[in-house]
Formats: sequence, structure tokens, C-alpha cells
Amino acid sequence: MKLIQLQDTVFLKLADNYIVHFRQDSFHELLGFNIRDNISRPGETESDKMMNILKTQKIFIFCDIIKGSKFRGKNSTILYSFGNNKRFGAGISLRPNPLQEQLLNIKSFNRIIFQFKNEKGQPIDFMGSNISMTIQIRQV
Repeated sequence: MKLIQLQDTVFLKLADNYIVHFRQDSFHELLGFNIRDNISRPGETESDKMMNILKTQKIFIFCDIIKGSKFRGKNSTILYSFGNNKRFGAGISLRPNPLQEQLLNIKSFNRIIFQFKNEKGQPIDFMGSNISMTIQIRQV
């Protein structure tokens, strides 16, 4: 069996006498295939949908000292969010334009905590990569 990714669909190439069984708990959805009893056609079979191997579609940056942000109709400490449209392992470089101003929720601080989470609220660790950020804080 050989997987070939062209554009956003997957072609599954089977040799003669091979069968692929997708179970309910398999990774068929990540590859864009619907559940089928089996795929047994020799040659190439194209996935029904686009593949979805990026489990994190959107990345949210939370900052513990801000207020005024809303998420799903509730107050939030989200400083910024962006779509994850990079291939696996590729670096991410962002320069928000225009800069978005947020209000501080405290008058003085000696630390700032940033958290990176996905759309389900789960932490993102960027596979241990270093993160560098520049923030601008100004007094009004």
C-alpha cells in the first residue's frame, strides 16, 4: 500500500490482492476517506474529502494580564489567534497587522504568562521549539 498526497486529497495505491479495512476508530477521517467495509481495488483510489492531518486548525495565544477580549460570547484573555495553515514541522512567523490593542486587567505586574492553546482549549507545546514574542505595553 502506498499513500500519495496530491493537492488536498489522498490517493491510496493498492497492489493486487490487498485490502484496506477502515474501522470506526481508525485514522480514515484524517486521510479524507469515509468508512467503507474495505478498499480492495488494485491501483489508485482517491479519498472522498480533503485530508485533515492538522489536528490544530487554530492557535490561540492567551495572556493573563489582559481583559476585553471575547470568545464565543464570553470574556476571555485571548491576546491573538491565527489559523494553522503551515505544513507539519514548518516554522511559524507572524506580524499582526494592524496591531490589536487590549486593556490590562491589573495596574502593576512583575510577570506575564502566555499560553498557547488549540480550539478545544488544549495546550500546544510546538514540539518543544523555542518561542519568541515581542509585545508593546504603553501607558495611556
